[in-house]
Amino acid sequence: MDELLGLVRENLSNPAFCGEAGRALAAASGEPQHIATLVDTPDGIELLGKLSNVPTSRRDALVTLVNVTAWASAQGERRLAAVVGRLDLSLTSAATADEEAREAALKLLQNATTTLSGCAACEGVVVPLLRAFAQRPPDHHDTWALFGETLRNLTAHSETTRRLLLRRSSRVLEALLPQLLVPRRERRRGVAAALKHCAIDRDAHYFLDTELGAPAYVARALADDADLAKLSPEDRAPLAAAFEGLDGGRDDQDPDLALLLLESLHCFCATRRCRRRLRALNAYFVVRDADIAFASSSKDKPQDARGVLVTADNTNADDDDDDGVLSRISRVCSEIADMLLRRDDDGGDIASLADAVVEPPARKKSTAFLKKSGFLNNNSDATPASYDEPD
Repeated sequence: MDELLGLVRENLSNPAFCGEAGRALAAASGEPQHIATLVDTPDGIELLGKLSNVPTSRRDALVTLVNVTAWASAQGERRLAAVVGRLDLSLTSAATADEEAREAALKLLQNATTTLSGCAACEGVVVPLLRAFAQRPPDHHDTWALFGETLRNLTAHSETTRRLLLRRSSRVLEALLPQLLVPRRERRRGVAAALKHCAIDRDAHYFLDTELGAPAYVARALADDADLAKLSPEDRAPLAAAFEGLDGGRDDQDPDLALLLLESLHCFCATRRCRRRLRALNAYFVVRDADIAFASSSKDKPQDARGVLVTADNTNADDDDDDGVLSRISRVCSEIADMLLRRDDDGGDIASLADAVVEPPARKKSTAFLKKSGFLNNNSDATPASYDEPD
C-alpha cells in the first residue's frame, strides 16, 4: 500500500495511471489493514480526494472513501470525525454530475454527515444537491434517491439546513413534500425525516400547515385506500377532499417510514392550529388504522365501545430492532390519538415535543444502511466489504 501511494503522488498528472491506481485502491479497501494504512498515511485521505478529481479514477476513489468512512465509523465517532475532517466534501458535489460516480458520492456524503463536523462541512454544498434531489424524476434507476439518507442526517444535526428548507423563497420543501408519495423508499424516508425535524420547531407550523399543507401529505402517506373505503361516508369525506390529487398510500412493509410520518404528526399536535386541522381532516382514523396495520398483534389490543383503538405505552426508546420500531409506532399512535380525541383545547400550544421524537443518533442509521449495502460485514467488526452495486 505504501508503494502504491508513493506512485500515486508521482503520477497524478497521468490519467491512465490514475485509473489503474483507483481500481487497485478500491479493491484493497476491502481489507481493514489496507484501510488502516490509508488512514494512518499523513496524506492518504488527501490523495484519494485528488484521485476523485480525475475522471478516470473518480468513481473508484470515491468507492474507496466510502469503505474508509465505513471502517472509521465502526472504529468510533472520534475516528470517523477525524477522517471526515481531512476530506474536502465539495468534491462530492462535482462528482454527482458524473452518473457513474454519483452513487458512491452520495453514499460518501451519507457517511460523512453522521458527524456534526461532516454536516457543517456539507452546508456549503447542500443547496445544489437539494435542488437536484428535488428535481430529479423518481424512477427505478433513480440514484439521486440515495441522497435521502444524507437529507435525514443533515436535517437532524444542521440548523442551517433546516432553516434553508423553511425559507419561503427557497421553495425546496414545497418541492419535496410530493415525494412522500413516490415509490422509492429512500426518497420517502429522507423527506419524512426532514419534515419531522422541521416540524419540531412549532414556530414553523403555520408555514408548514397553512402554506404548504404538510399535514395532508403526511396523512395521505399513512392512509390505505382499503381502510378508507371502510369508513362511513361522513367520516371519509374530509379525508377524500384533502387527498384530492394526491396519489400514494401507506407502505405496510416499511415501519421505519411509518414511524417518521407518525412522529411528524406528533410534532404537529404541539400547536392548537394543527390539532384543529388534523381533527378537521379526520386524521385520527388514519392514525388508528396505521396503528392496527403495524401492531404485532392487533387482536390483543382492547377497544372501547366506539371502536377506538387503545394502545399501551411500553416502548423502549433504545431499541433499534423491528420490535422496537413497532413499539414506538404504538406509543406515538396512542399519544396522537389522545391529543386528537380530546376536544378541550384550553391548554393552547404544547411547549415542546422534541424529547418525544428526537432522532436516534444518525451514526446508527448510517451503520445499518452500510451493512445492508455491503460496506460493512454482518459481524460489525470494522471490516468493510466490497462495494456493492444497487439492485
